[in-house]
Amino acid sequence: MNLPLLKNYSIVGVFTGAWADRFPDQNSRAADKVLQWVSEGRLRPHVDRVLPLERAAEAMSAIENRSVAGRIVLKVR
Repeated sequence: MNLPLLKNYSIVGVFTGAWADRFPDQNSRAADKVLQWVSEGRLRPHVDRVLPLERAAEAMSAIENRSVAGRIVLKVR
């Protein structure tokens, strides 16, 4: 946590679960907008690794062990 302090960065966390339950229409529109931005290349989520669905347990272990930097994508086909 020293680097954000030295660089004067802000770290913000968001819990959207309750908001999504209370405002499902707005949540749906927000999700659609995020997916649109991803498809347009305006948002590029960092993918740590791509694994076949059969290795989902391995993916969950990596998340649990905090050895993931970004997202793990499970490939269905």
